[in-house]
Amino acid sequence: MGKQYATRHQQRRIEELLQEHCRKDGAFAVYEEGWSDQRIADQIGCTRQNVHSIRLEDYGNLRRGTADAIDEAALRVLRETIEFQGKTIESVGNRAQLLATRITNLEHDLAALRVQVAAGSAASVLDPTLPWPVGGEANGQ
Repeated sequence: MGKQYATRHQQRRIEELLQEHCRKDGAFAVYEEGWSDQRIADQIGCTRQNVHSIRLEDYGNLRRGTADAIDEAALRVLRETIEFQGKTIESVGNRAQLLATRITNLEHDLAALRVQVAAGSAASVLDPTLPWPVGGEANGQ
C-alpha cells in the first residue's frame, strides 16, 4: 500500500487542532492532556503520519514523556521492569525477615552458652578436680 497524503482540507484541520491542543515549549511540542498525533488523525480521518509530518514541521519533536513519544513496546518493558522490581523487593523483604529471625535465635543460643561457660568456669575454680577452661593453665604448669 502506498503512502497516503492528507487532502488540503485535512491539512487545514490538522493545523487547527494542533493550534488548539499543542503548544511549543522551547524546541519541543507538547500536547494537552489526552491529545496526541493519533487522536487528531482519528478525528480528521487521516493517518498518524500525516499529523506527525505537519506537527514536526510547525512545532518540532514531541518532548519525552508525551503520549506519542513513548511507544507501546517501551511502556511494556517499563511495566514489566516495575513488576519485576516489586517482586524482587518483596523477596528481599521476606529473606530479611527470615535472617532477622535466625539472628534472634542465634543471639538466644549465644546467651545460653555464655551462661553455661560462666557456670563451668566458676565450677572449675571452686572444684580443683574439674579441668581448667580451654586456654588456661593446669595446676600452675
